[in-house]
Amino acid sequence: PPPPPPPPPPPPQPSATARAPPPPPPPPSKPNATSGAPPPPPPPPPPRPAGSTAGPPPPPPPPQRLGLGRGGAPPPPPLVNAGISKTRGQSKVKSMFQKKSKEIVKLFQQTMRDQMKQERKGMPSKTPGTSQAREARPRIDPSDVKFELESKSKHIAKIKEDVAEQGEMLRTLADAIKGFQGATEPLLVFVADMESKLHGLSDENQVLKYFQWPQAKMDALRESSSLAQELRKMARALEAWGSQRADESVLRGLDRYQAADLVGQAVHEMDKIQPRVEKIMCEAKTVQDKFSKFKIELKVEELIGAVKNGSVSLASAAMRAALLHLSEDKTQMLKIFKFAFRVHQFSVDGLQGEACDLFRKLHVQLQSLSATEVA
Repeated sequence: PPPPPPPPPPPPQPSATARAPPPPPPPPSKPNATSGAPPPPPPPPPPRPAGSTAGPPPPPPPPQRLGLGRGGAPPPPPLVNAGISKTRGQSKVKSMFQKKSKEIVKLFQQTMRDQMKQERKGMPSKTPGTSQAREARPRIDPSDVKFELESKSKHIAKIKEDVAEQGEMLRTLADAIKGFQGATEPLLVFVADMESKLHGLSDENQVLKYFQWPQAKMDALRESSSLAQELRKMARALEAWGSQRADESVLRGLDRYQAADLVGQAVHEMDKIQPRVEKIMCEAKTVQDKFSKFKIELKVEELIGAVKNGSVSLASAAMRAALLHLSEDKTQMLKIFKFAFRVHQFSVDGLQGEACDLFRKLHVQLQSLSATEVA
């Protein structure tokens, strides 16, 4: 048999001076974002062959960026020109502009200014109505406008005419108003004369502005006179109502329905005057003090008392009509009995004399009707 083949030669041994290649770095591991655990340590390098010299240690693995999760981006690569400062680039731009000649800029600006001046000379002038034409107009003094309006206004012309014609009379009247002092009767006479003189003016407020007019006292005179006339008018109306309808002969000619209507009219009249009088009574003290400052001696309480006592005529007429025509109607009799007591409370002196006798008769009649119902 043939002899076996010789064994293969052994692989050449590396020299002592040869450097072993460094192992490749392990791939970076991604940390678990959900668990938050740190990545596992890298595997140890393979053992070097015997007899080899120690080389430099392998480079460390790149740092792991924790907290980025699975989609974390790797760190940016280092800048190539990171050592170049910004001031170096700015100095280059500045030096580039310094090389340009400033004379070119000056020549360009001068040429453009000359061209604009020539174009303006060739343009037509602005027509009236433009801003330049408005600025050229002279400014109007507001006093001139007022003078022009006053000279064309007929109303103002009439006011100036009244000032010129009635000036002496108005000065005399102003002195009389300042010096007035008196009670109700002189007050009414004076205010009536004052109103007759002021009535002829075209515009009282505008005309009186030309004088030193005692406006506050004139207003007080008018207010006091108006209040006195109002209270006197109420008292006269109550007196006339009682004299016309409370007469015995007039009441006897009425029937039952007319008598009930007369009672309703008396109640309605009382409903009108009582709220107004009570309001004046609440303000009497303040009004009296106000008039006293201007030496106006208006007796407000006396005028109110006259109105209150005049209301007794309403109760007298209603009680007479009830006793003559409504004596068998207990509802109507009770209504009139309450109305008469209301008037008694409202008036100053109350029910006196004949009115008091009528009230007693009403009471007796009501007692009789109540006894009849019980029986």
